[in-house]
Amino acid sequence: MEKIRFINTQFALFFGKPIDRPEIYISDFTKEMGDVFDQSPLAIPIPNSLEFVNTPIVQFTSSNGLYACGFARQRADYYHYSSDRKKQYEFNEIKDIFLKNIEKYFNFFSTKTKINRIGFLTKFFIDEPQSKIIANLLDDDFKKIHGGDIQSAKLQYISRIKNKSEEFILNNSTMIEKTKTVLFEDSIETPKDGILITRDFNTIPEKTGDYEGKFTAEKIKQIIKDGEENFKLDDISKLLWNHTQN
Repeated sequence: MEKIRFINTQFALFFGKPIDRPEIYISDFTKEMGDVFDQSPLAIPIPNSLEFVNTPIVQFTSSNGLYACGFARQRADYYHYSSDRKKQYEFNEIKDIFLKNIEKYFNFFSTKTKINRIGFLTKFFIDEPQSKIIANLLDDDFKKIHGGDIQSAKLQYISRIKNKSEEFILNNSTMIEKTKTVLFEDSIETPKDGILITRDFNTIPEKTGDYEGKFTAEKIKQIIKDGEENFKLDDISKLLWNHTQN
């Protein structure tokens, strides 16, 4: 089976009521997150209009390249990357730090506004230059109808599931597509062509009114753990490679 490499993970908070001036929280946010972000934040002046409510106004990064975040008037996103430019980490190696930082992230923003929606997105990479292998997930009859020799394919599939406690309904999304990335081992940078698998779990927009104020740090951490159990990467990989390619 081809090796599946972790690329990055992202956690998103969506606000019930927009924050008019996110930049005024820079100092308090830095204190809350401790030494996670050790570089000076970037604040960008953005017009206070509806079309820009999801555009990041404040952006933080870390000098080791592992952490980043951005918050807008309507949402805040935290990113944890797989590499410090010296080596590649796997998801299970960064998971505890990720959960710890997410708890701080949620605790900070939940005191500023009510949270009505959350998202947990994680990307993985498989070293495979032939993107046409993705077509192994497509129905053979469809491929016959389409005709011709397979050159490439990409796929997105979305279902809806309940979390284990059945309190929240989530979109369960899988995106599989061709990509280019850079992997690091022993500080050596290696460009790679391959397949990107994106697993995305997010509470459904139709329930924002019902879910506003219902999230807690523990509930969010459990949703993330449930999402990890539902990555199903080995099962997806078997379907990609356990077919005879056309």
